[in-house]
Amino acid sequence: MIAWTPEFIKLFEELNFSATSSPIIARFDPNKPTFLRTDSSAEGMGWILMQPADDADLQKASALLKKTGECLFDLSMAGARLKLVFFGSHSCNDIEWKYHSFTGEGACGRWAIGQNQKFLWGCHFYWLCADCSAMKEPLEYDGSILAMIS
Repeated sequence: MIAWTPEFIKLFEELNFSATSSPIIARFDPNKPTFLRTDSSAEGMGWILMQPADDADLQKASALLKKTGECLFDLSMAGARLKLVFFGSHSCNDIEWKYHSFTGEGACGRWAIGQNQKFLWGCHFYWLCADCSAMKEPLEYDGSILAMIS
């Protein structure tokens, strides 16, 4: 049993304030950069649709992202921040739980893009995988796709 010490009460009050302070979920703005963060495991798949917060670092980080591809969002609590717009998840079905990480990350991205097509249709967006190398390696692979036959 946990005792409600003054430290726990203070922590609860801080969490309660953070969870209920406005805005919790941002309204989608088609004029801002859009980010789709995904992750997949044997248990399930999930995604978060995010956009930059309205702060002083927003313009600088957005311009750098468009010009160089370097993403400065969410690197520090004091810098340009991404805010939650929408999110979703599901448990893996009988086939999905058997996927290799490459296949799982790709399937998760495809599913997440489909779930967010009303926001992403005709829009340039950034897909952030939890394991970006899982998507980068197949895209950069230039070897044979045929299995070795002995």
